[in-house]
Amino acid sequence: MFETKRSDGLILQTVITNRHLCATTFQKMETFLNHQLKVGIRAVIFDFSAVQSIDYTALSALLEVYRTFDGPMTLAYCGLPKHEAFADSSCSLSQLLPLYTDPNHALSDPAFSKLEMATLNGIVLAGGAAQNVLPSFLPTSLLPLMGKSFLHHTLEGMQNAGIRNAIVDTGSFGSIIRKSLMTTQFKTINLGFLNDHPAQTPKGSYNTIERLSQLNNTLSAFSNDTVISIGNAMPDVDFAKAFREHKERKADITVCVSGARSHSSAEIQELLAYNPSILNAVFTGCLFFRNGLFEDFEVPDQHATLSQVLKKIAETGGAIHFHFSQSKGRVVTNLRSYFEVLSHSLVGGYQSVSQSLTANKNGVWLHPEAEVSSTADIRGPCYIGAGVKISAKAELQGPVAIESGCEIGQGARIHHSVISNEHRAPPRALRRDVIAFMDWVGPLATPAFTQTNQAPKQHVRLGMGFN
Repeated sequence: MFETKRSDGLILQTVITNRHLCATTFQKMETFLNHQLKVGIRAVIFDFSAVQSIDYTALSALLEVYRTFDGPMTLAYCGLPKHEAFADSSCSLSQLLPLYTDPNHALSDPAFSKLEMATLNGIVLAGGAAQNVLPSFLPTSLLPLMGKSFLHHTLEGMQNAGIRNAIVDTGSFGSIIRKSLMTTQFKTINLGFLNDHPAQTPKGSYNTIERLSQLNNTLSAFSNDTVISIGNAMPDVDFAKAFREHKERKADITVCVSGARSHSSAEIQELLAYNPSILNAVFTGCLFFRNGLFEDFEVPDQHATLSQVLKKIAETGGAIHFHFSQSKGRVVTNLRSYFEVLSHSLVGGYQSVSQSLTANKNGVWLHPEAEVSSTADIRGPCYIGAGVKISAKAELQGPVAIESGCEIGQGARIHHSVISNEHRAPPRALRRDVIAFMDWVGPLATPAFTQTNQAPKQHVRLGMGFN
């Protein structure tokens, strides 16, 4: 009666092979489900598409099964034949039973997708450093984005998707990354840390695939597939949908890319062979790997790029899949791309970022715990975080982000800038096209920076209370 079609971690998908269901259905299903509970299955999807007829007693049995096991298990009935007893009834059968059109429809339900994601393991590469762009104590993964860092947004995205275990690769920033994560409680995701040791020269973990080689032992230890997310990125990816595609295509590696479907996976692979840099323009910072992919894999060289690794996988017969999304998520490789992501967030471009706050009609995201003078002139888009104090006659001209705990003095002007880490702008100060952390201020988007795609090496360090 039961034919297992797919068993993946906590979810079992089985086909009902009987062409007719009758009163004995309940006893058989009860025995079957009790056994699945004992072996650790927490969700069962029944496919009734082969069933041609069903009598009323069988419907009653299905209802009794659902009432008995709802709680200990999550159930889905797919492709169940219609019954004439409910044809003219005011009570729809879907109000009584967990009905879905097919197994894929069931798997798209959050109740099932989160269980499916629980079998996936996460790794976040958070040790990237932007040389000569940020203070030496700050990795790019901790750049602020409307109240939280990129790293926090990434981990919350994994947690909300149902991922239960994640490792944060801290590079040489172990202390500051651990400290930043202590302020946030991740209730359903278990965090581990890797490579937590000091280094004389900070090394990034995005521009080299060397980290994947070093993570090989960790990847091999996982019994299931792994998702790797770049810590200094706003992926804005539907993890569950991408992971489902990864498994359905039986891919060795799935790369999440943004934009419309202007290129097929085969076309992008061909483009990568001739112009690998195209990946930088569409890569969202999220990849799925088949378990054990790197066990016998030889990295082309110590500083191989992701494009070179993909080419190597393709040459050895590996299956590469590209997951497309309409997301504008991207990897932040410099302060220009960071400000572009921030600006997109300020206009509501990333739902995962702005879902906890609402902008007013002037495009201002104002935290309820912020103190803003009635005489301050604020022109959005603008984010004002918790504990921020904005004094009289201060002027904010967006895009601007004032992160938690910062103070803007009387008459100070903040234009196209990011103010963070309890920075205090004194009275009548001017902050234009800058990024500020505590008493450190550096250029954010000067014309020279925009043209050369290189951050100026000169920074201004301000003493408290001076312009």
